[in-house]
Amino acid sequence: MGRVYNISFLGFRLSKCWMVLLILFLCLSTVSYAQPSNDECFSALPITDLADFCSSNFTTVRATASADDNSSCWLENEAGNDVWYSFTPREEGLLLRFFGSASSNDFTLNNFSVTLYEGRCSNLNELSCRVSSAENLFERVYNSLIIGRTHYIRVANVRDFEGTFQLCLRQFAPIPEPQQDCTTGVVLCDKSLFVVEKLDNGGLDNTEGEGSCLWEPTDPSPSETGSVWYKWTARTTGSLTFTLTPSNDDPEEDLDFAVYRFPGGLNDCDNKEVVLCMASGESLGAGNANLPCFGPTGLMAGDTDLVEFRGCSPGDNNFLAPLNMIAGESYGLLVNNFSESGFGFTIDFGGTGEFLGPEPDFEFSTVDDFECDKTITFENLSTSTTDDIVSLNWRFGEGASPPQAIGQGPHDVIYESFGPKVAVLTVETARGCRVTKTLDLTVDACCNDLDPLVIEPEVQDLSCFESADGMIRTLLTNGSPDFLYGIDGGSLTPDESFAQLDAGSYTIQVLDMKGCEGATTVIVDQPAEIELTLTGPRDTVDLGTSTQIFSDFLPMDRDLIYMWSPPDGLSCTDCANPETIPPGTTVYTLTVTDQDGCMQSRDITILTTNDKPIYAPNIISLTPSNTANGFFRIFSSVSAELLEELTIYDRWGGQVYNAQNINIRDESFIGWGGVSQRSGKKVNPGLFIWLAKVRFVDGEVLTLSGDLTVID
Repeated sequence: MGRVYNISFLGFRLSKCWMVLLILFLCLSTVSYAQPSNDECFSALPITDLADFCSSNFTTVRATASADDNSSCWLENEAGNDVWYSFTPREEGLLLRFFGSASSNDFTLNNFSVTLYEGRCSNLNELSCRVSSAENLFERVYNSLIIGRTHYIRVANVRDFEGTFQLCLRQFAPIPEPQQDCTTGVVLCDKSLFVVEKLDNGGLDNTEGEGSCLWEPTDPSPSETGSVWYKWTARTTGSLTFTLTPSNDDPEEDLDFAVYRFPGGLNDCDNKEVVLCMASGESLGAGNANLPCFGPTGLMAGDTDLVEFRGCSPGDNNFLAPLNMIAGESYGLLVNNFSESGFGFTIDFGGTGEFLGPEPDFEFSTVDDFECDKTITFENLSTSTTDDIVSLNWRFGEGASPPQAIGQGPHDVIYESFGPKVAVLTVETARGCRVTKTLDLTVDACCNDLDPLVIEPEVQDLSCFESADGMIRTLLTNGSPDFLYGIDGGSLTPDESFAQLDAGSYTIQVLDMKGCEGATTVIVDQPAEIELTLTGPRDTVDLGTSTQIFSDFLPMDRDLIYMWSPPDGLSCTDCANPETIPPGTTVYTLTVTDQDGCMQSRDITILTTNDKPIYAPNIISLTPSNTANGFFRIFSSVSAELLEELTIYDRWGGQVYNAQNINIRDESFIGWGGVSQRSGKKVNPGLFIWLAKVRFVDGEVLTLSGDLTVID
């Protein structure tokens, strides 16, 4: 007989062919993505370096939808898979850039939304939400984030969509709103990075670029179409470099700029002198040769050009030589978006020279212990050697009361929670200089030992033996919310529940906002395993004969539903003790399900012999009185079930008889009596040949042959 392949996998019985296909599928699946670990707000992936963060391949593949659909981007039941990211800003400004599926990259996500929250996972406050554009990319500038507070980014795809994407974050200290005219230009006091969100008009006077390379006398269009002005005074003599990076992802985005010197100081716009000028861009018909003149631009160490004119001449690279600043002299920067796309830019400064501005500084102290619920005093130490400080804006960080203050101070602050804090002071002078200083402080715990945390866990035991669906929900009395929870020494999160647990002993830890700690041991139990036993014949069973299988189980209080497989040869598939005529050696599986839905399976192998005896007479008589030997037929044991075909030929090869699909154990079938089916007459005595195909209960078909002598 042929081999029987029955492989158990995930509660099913699979043929060898299907098993191979399934293994192939699983192997292919391992190349794909597992469920993201940041599938919920409580498990958000922290982004700690906001100086210039860009992810590789983030993904929503195999994520699930969060239970809280409170994003304004989504209609009811529209939200699909989502993933979460967290960050804690040290500056109020953030540039967020998002790249989904586009021809310029290998990312695959489209039909998505990006939502920014602040607060805690249990009580999120939505700050903004943005849906995907036709290009599947966008950017957003935030200028008023709460320093020191955890923020969350939620990336979600609309139902039935999922894919990969890139997320880029860059924090900065916001400066005053951009101004399009020289006289109102923003005064810079230090070389901190900043972001300009848009360049969409040329201001009240859009001709201020005349006399520079931004202006062409024969071109009637204005020299400024989407511009911004910045001004500063050099504090020290030295070089100045900068890079303007367009916010638009278009590789042909064209930013132009001019650097001026103001002989009479910051407000001497009428006598401004062009020092450096960049206008390179497109030369019509040059194609890819124009690419060095698009994209990032600025002043670069090692470059020697003082000007690059319109078009893209050989040697142009979109960068000029550094500016050599002289201490005490004033300068200006005019940036114009020649592409007229409306997009802004990010500017990074470098070089050895510094800008003139105030020196923000402050300190903090306390007369009591440096811990929560105690007064901490912040005192201003800022100075300005050029012009008066007119504004001091304080932000004291997460959990502070008051959260912010204005003015000289000193300011008394109480933190309601312990842990690391960030305090910020922004100083502004009479001429518009605005500079920020950030200090870190750590507030110690202020736990009241007389009012300890009391943990009262709710336990959900396993529904079945080893089902790994236990759960612990942590309930508390006393303590100060918000709480953090952990299990068995793992990281603390705001999630009060622990799910998908095995049976066993667990240690639950709790930490409240004051630094109070608590711990307790919890036992997760499970029901007893269903002990299933199968018994059958001790010896090998003759092929085609009947036998019985018996089942028994513990504990006896279970109300079981039975399911046998395969059904071949069984008298029933839903009973405890079926009779069977096994079709050859067979592995039977019994799966039982109790009243709680718990399952158990066991196998039993019924061994059968491979004996397939066949009997056939070799002589029959045509004499009417000899009825006992007057017919030819095939005989077998119970191992055979069907005579698929019986054919008899004479010695010249002529067919004299054919019968098909005869129950080989049917006593009413008498076989061939020596009469030719062609003529209807008795054949002449002689030698005949027979061929037979016999199918057995194990499915095997044997082809047999022999000779037969017919006598009078």
